Formats: sequence, C-alpha cells, structure tokens
Amino acid sequence: MVGDASNMSFDTLLDKGGYFTTDVDGNAPAATTLLMMCDNQHPVRARNLPGESNDENRTGKGIATVFRAARRIRNGPMTPPSAFTKTDSSQKIFPRACGVYESFLTGLVTVRYNRAMCAEQSISTAEAKSSPGRATNQTARRNMVNRQGESWRPPLFSSSTSLSSRFVSALRRMFDLQTSSIWRDLSAELPYTRGTVVDVGCGGQPYRRLFRSDVKYIGIDTVDAKAHFGYSEPETRYFEGTTWPIENESVDFVLCTETLEHVLDPLQFLKEARRCLVPGGRILLTVPFSARWHYIPYDYWRFTPSSLDHLLEAAGFTDVIVYARGNEVTVACYKTIALILVLLMPQGRSPLAGAVLRILSIPFLPLFVVLGVIGNLSLMGQGGDDCLGYTALGTKVLGI
Repeated sequence: MVGDASNMSFDTLLDKGGYFTTDVDGNAPAATTLLMMCDNQHPVRARNLPGESNDENRTGKGIATVFRAARRIRNGPMTPPSAFTKTDSSQKIFPRACGVYESFLTGLVTVRYNRAMCAEQSISTAEAKSSPGRATNQTARRNMVNRQGESWRPPLFSSSTSLSSRFVSALRRMFDLQTSSIWRDLSAELPYTRGTVVDVGCGGQPYRRLFRSDVKYIGIDTVDAKAHFGYSEPETRYFEGTTWPIENESVDFVLCTETLEHVLDPLQFLKEARRCLVPGGRILLTVPFSARWHYIPYDYWRFTPSSLDHLLEAAGFTDVIVYARGNEVTVACYKTIALILVLLMPQGRSPLAGAVLRILSIPFLPLFVVLGVIGNLSLMGQGGDDCLGYTALGTKVLGI
C-alpha cells in the first residue's frame, strides 16, 4: 500500500501506522515522500526515493515486514526504533511541526517493530515446522565447491619395468577395475602402433611398455602435474598453457588416458591433438564415467559416447568409435571394492586408527577377492549403458 504524506494529516498517518520523511526544513514534498503502511492484509511497499532503483525497493507481506528507512538514513530490511529520531544533512524522520507527537509516535514505532520481529520469528518457526529438518539439513550439509582434497586417493602409477613392478601392476589390475578395463583396451591397440607416439597427460607413463620397442615415445604433461596429481617423471616434457611442445603434423598417434576430464576446454585440447597429428593419424583416449570425483578440485567432466563423438568431430576427427568399458555388474563390483579398500588401505588416519580399520577389513577379504574375479570377468562382455568409462578412437581428417 503506497501513500503520499502530502495528502494526509499527521493524525491519519498515525491511524494507519505509517511515517514519512522530510527535508531539513520539515517539509514533505511528494517527490521525496516515503510512506510505508503495515497491516495484516496488504503488502508493505516503499515508494522509490530519488536515486533508488526498483530492485532496491523491498516488498514484504503483512506484519512480518515493517518500516524501511531511506538508504541515506539506514540500510537493512528491519529498522529499529532508535533510527526514527536520527537526522542527517539530507533528511529528518519527524517534522518539527509535529514534535508534540514525537514521543507517542516513537512508542508506536517501537511497538510495531517488536510485533514485526515476533511475527518474523513465528513465521520462521512455522516454515521450519512445515518443512521439518530443511533448515538444519541445509546448514549441516557440506558445500562441495569448497572441497580442496580427497579423503582417499589410489596409489600413483609407476613407469618402472622391473619384475617386482610388473607383479604389483598385475595385482593392482585384479582389483582396480578401472585400470584393468583400460589396460584391456590398450593392449588391443598399442602393440600395433608404429612411428612417433605422444602420450599426453602421461602421469607415471604406466602404459608405455605396451608399445613396441621401435616406437618413438614422447610423454608430455602440464607443469602442474606434480602439484595437482603427484607425478614427476624425468623423461616427461612438461609444458605450460594450452600449446603442446610438439611440432605441427609430426606424430602418428596420440594417446590420452583419463586426462580429458581434467581439461577445462576439451575441444581446444582435441584440436591441439589434431594439430600435432599427421594427416590420417589417430587418437585414442579413455575417460571415466562411473567414477568418483577424483584429484579434487581438478576433475571437471564426465563424458558420454554422444559428447565424445561430438567433440572429436568438431575437432576435425572422423571414423569415431566409442567402446564402453564394463557394464552394471562391473560398476557394482567396482563400487563395493572401493568401500573395502577404505578399510584395507586407510589414509589420513593415526597409526592406531589405521590398524583398527585393517583388522575390521579382514572379514571382507574373501568378498574382496570374489568381487575382483567377477568384475574382471564382466569386462569380457560388450559393455553396457552403465559402465566404468569409455575408450574412444578417431582419425584425423585428411586435408585439415
């Protein structure tokens, strides 16, 4: 309800529970009048003052909203009674001519302010009762945007080719179904690759030994690989920015395993791969799908076959093929194994707590082994809609 103080007597304003602002001389011209009414049936609305925009004008309902003074007097949704007797160089709340009413009006404002505060608390209580647990749940839940690390992270990969390292890698693939599925797909492609190969985002170069010995292998990674992912290999070329340290049309094959989800601009990344490839050169990349948020906060995307096809074609690749790695059974085994691994290989715990967790994992070890066997067997199928991830291949379009 909006009114104009110049058209009402002061007694009328008191009856309606309002107040108005004036200039220094106690006048109340319509251009600077702010009148706000407060009752139980009508919205409370304030007329814009000079210099105020519509979005600065607050609207409330019923007694839950009370007087709002001009921005030059006081900011905030609720104005306490103490503000109604203050003056500044531009405005004064009560005209001098009405000083006889000042004490009474200040008391009236105080009553309305207190009533409004009580009503606001009552409304908040009513909302909480109508939506039990909403406010508590929202404030108790963690804002994931603020996460800067993981509670558990798999061990880093190694480029070592020693007998012991090979045994550890094979044992890991038994229970790390993501790695097992990637190894299975790469084993069918990499041994037949010829020429010069670039492994971008190579990390610990775990798949390097799948290439033939006569292949020229070049591993490249971002300068942030050590800080963000924990990898630092002496034979890796580290680069800064988005341009790879590779000459135009100088490589025959680009390998990119579990890297694209960590790239903020995937299309530009794939265009860079096309730039480095000779005409007819090929790219092979793997991406996770049913995988937890990892290397927080540097894990940005989850791709589908549709998005991979779109990105590769937009980057200048043709003959795109996308394979699913695993199915619903694989995913179920993978997730259950992950729960047991937290007990078997605790991280961020005291030595005593770690020992207790390992003891608690002992009854689950037979299930752990069975799940590893079943999960690896499920990888022999065609793959399903719910899978661990995807392996994509594409060929650089000739003439681009």
